[in-house]
Amino acid sequence: MTSIPCPECGNPTHAHLDNCPNVPLPRFTIDGWSRDYPAVSYGPLWNGWATPVVTQTVLTETMDEFPDWNHVEFRWDGSAVITIKGGYPDDDDQIVIAPDSNGNYDLAAMGYTYEQV
Repeated sequence: MTSIPCPECGNPTHAHLDNCPNVPLPRFTIDGWSRDYPAVSYGPLWNGWATPVVTQTVLTETMDEFPDWNHVEFRWDGSAVITIKGGYPDDDDQIVIAPDSNGNYDLAAMGYTYEQV
């Protein structure tokens, strides 16, 4: 079996552009927002929505952008961020997002509607 080289860089170890280090990953936004952010990778789609993995800097930037009406509180506990979705009678979820072995944060657990742009 012959491997097909990457169309961007010719490397036979990754035939698809999603795996090529020479091709930047698509940026993402939260559905309805005008600002977009860089991702270091993406996990599997969640209900058709993107699941970005981001640096701590990007995570902090997205946390700062949430409007007060969204009833979301963020706080740091060491290197992990705790997301509290409150403000609704039956919605007092607490989600802990800890960094992975590379120090990046997988935003899939937050359950927001992220889109690649």
